[in-house]
Formats: sequence, C-alpha cells, structure tokens
Amino acid sequence: MKVKVNRKLLLDALQRAKKVVPNMALLPVLANVLIKDGTICATDLELFVSSNVPELGEITALAPCAVLLGVIKKLSAEEVEIQVKENKMVVRAGGHKSTISLDPAVEDFPDWGIEGKEGSEIELTDDWYEGLKICASVSAPERFGLDGVAWTKDGLISSDAISLYNYAVDPVSEDVFIPSNLAKLLVGVGKPNTCFLSEKFISFSFDDVVVASRRVAYGFPNILEMVFGNAAIPHGFEVTDELRQAAQRIDAFSKLSPSNLLEKQVGEPVLMDATEPNEIRLKYEAGNNIEEVVEINHGMKFSVKINSIALTKALHNADKMGYMQHDGKSMLCFKRGNKQPRIVVVVEEC
Repeated sequence: MKVKVNRKLLLDALQRAKKVVPNMALLPVLANVLIKDGTICATDLELFVSSNVPELGEITALAPCAVLLGVIKKLSAEEVEIQVKENKMVVRAGGHKSTISLDPAVEDFPDWGIEGKEGSEIELTDDWYEGLKICASVSAPERFGLDGVAWTKDGLISSDAISLYNYAVDPVSEDVFIPSNLAKLLVGVGKPNTCFLSEKFISFSFDDVVVASRRVAYGFPNILEMVFGNAAIPHGFEVTDELRQAAQRIDAFSKLSPSNLLEKQVGEPVLMDATEPNEIRLKYEAGNNIEEVVEINHGMKFSVKINSIALTKALHNADKMGYMQHDGKSMLCFKRGNKQPRIVVVVEEC
C-alpha cells in the first residue's frame, strides 16, 4: 500500500500523539501509534487522542511514535510518500528515504470503543475554554479530588488546597471531573468544539481531532462550601496596574533566591500589608529585603503572607480584590466582573 500525505498534517498528528505516548511504556504496544482508517491514534491507557489524516487511506500499521516523528521532523518537502509492506514502513520525500520497522501486534493496541456510545453532547464556548486555561493552571496532582478541574453548576473549579479558582460558565446537568492531564492536553491542543459525555468516557472534539479520557468517580470536594460556607465574598477594592506590576517585580525577585534556583515555579512567601488606609506594601523578606509601596484606597485593614506566584496569577485575572475571615481561615478574594473567575487564596496572618 502506497500513499502520499501532506507533511504538516502528518507532523501535527504525530506531535499530538507524542503528548500522550508514555516515555517509559509498561506495555510495549503503547509506545506506538495506530494508523488505521485514515486516523493516527495514541493512548497511555488514561488518555486517548485521535487525529484525522484522510490521505493515509486504507493503511493499517502500528508504528513507533518517536521514530516516525523523528523522521518526519527532518523532512522539508511538503509531500511525503509512505509505503507499507509486510512489517516495514518506507518513508520517501525529496530524495530522502527511511525504513521503519513496524510492530505486527496491531490487534493488541487498546480499543477505546468511543464511537457509537450513548451520551450527551455539549457545545463549548470561547468563554468555557478561557476558564479551563485559568483553572488548569492550579491543581494538586498528589491529592485525590484536587488533581483536575471540576465542571459543576457553580462553573469550573480547581484548587491546590491553597488557592481556589472558580470560573463561571454555563452549568452542566451532571458534575464532570476533567483530570489534570486531560485539561493540560486540551490547553495544548486548542479550543474544542464539543464535549461528549457517556457513562464511561469524556471526550472533546475539534475539527479533525478527538481527545478523550475515561470517566473517573467525581471526587472533587465541595470546596466552595468548605471555603465560603454562608459567608459572602467582600465587595473589595479596585486592582490597579501599579499593584499588578509591583507583585510581578516582587515575584521576579523572589525567583532569584537560592531556594528557588531549581524550582522556578514554587513561589515564595510575600508580606502584603494593608494596615495603612491609602497604601499597600509588598515585601519579600529573604536575603536582601525588597519592598514595593502602592498608593491605593483599599478601605480594609490586614497584614498577611501570600505565595508570590499565587498573588501574581490572581491579580492578573482580577479587577477587584478583598480580604475576609471565615471559619478560622484568612483569605484574599479576587474576582472580575460577573462571568469571570473568582479566585480565593488562603493566607497566613502576620
């Protein structure tokens, strides 16, 4: 069987597959991509991705993803010729020729059986995708229930047990949990058109791509109730560009500390002092102290320590912030408009 395929289309499909193929597969078959019925599929048993490449026609082959991707990357021609004969794949383009050994165990490749399942389909909006990108940046992979994004009647919710992100989107009829590895894959691929929910799977469809995960038990705790209870988020005060920029400078300086040289994304404790009526002081107290003073009429009184990265992210996505205490917890609350994210960061009193 011999076909000619657009190189960019093939390269994009293989790069998407590579994000799912495990680096050290427990099952050898998982190191491959399945080429069948004009699609390229990959799975690590937790995630599944399928890309349409119609030009592959009736070719059926199980090819090592890393090897095939490496070959296609090196080519410069717009069109690639692929020939499959017995257990060999020959790739030709612009005078280049590579021969790749195929895995004969095509039948051993896991069949997810997504097509034809009964379920419900949901149209997804740009606002939904924007919320997913924000919430996917916060999770606690080591804690069950916090290792992903919950999609509930309250919108999209994620937490790392310190920060809570709640982005208001159209509610769903049943609570859906999007595992963090699926959420990050979606952010990398782009905005999906639809979400399909069946009893066993959750899948997202793009124009020529399907990304799926097995449904997991909904273990996300009712964090909104745990954090807020019956307390109302304070009206707060306006977040200014000067405050955002001061937080960014403090965060950048904290990343130069010895404890952060290897872990650039950990963040450092920053003092946020609003005991004076018309100013907020941000202070990083490690090594050589650095302090930023921002003139702002906040109408509150608090002095807390907050993670530098959490503060920078929250301010970036908010136009108002406020301070509250509830059920023995001290929190800074951030929000933007009515349909935008609510962000809550648990802080330490000073």
